[in-house]
Amino acid sequence: MFNEIEHDIFSEAAQKEVILCPRLHAYRIYNQIIEKALSYSDDYVFCFILGPTATVAAYELAEKGRVAWDVGHVAKDYDAFMKQLPVDSPRMQKFWQPD
Repeated sequence: MFNEIEHDIFSEAAQKEVILCPRLHAYRIYNQIIEKALSYSDDYVFCFILGPTATVAAYELAEKGRVAWDVGHVAKDYDAFMKQLPVDSPRMQKFWQPD
């Protein structure tokens, strides 16, 4: 689904780096995700789209003094809003499926 996004909600960010993780069961590499995030300077803001793993990672990084957000489906939702796509049942079922 992310390869279909035309309207990037993060397009106005001064800098953006995408780190690809497994689309399912990202918790399997949780320690690697945290280690990678901690390798960046303290002034980075992390926006996680990792399913349930995002919540845990954002919490742990916040405990370590970092700014981290679990933004869930916001990237897909923004793209759908900008495309003025209808909010119907088949589309919503597809929307909530893992990417």
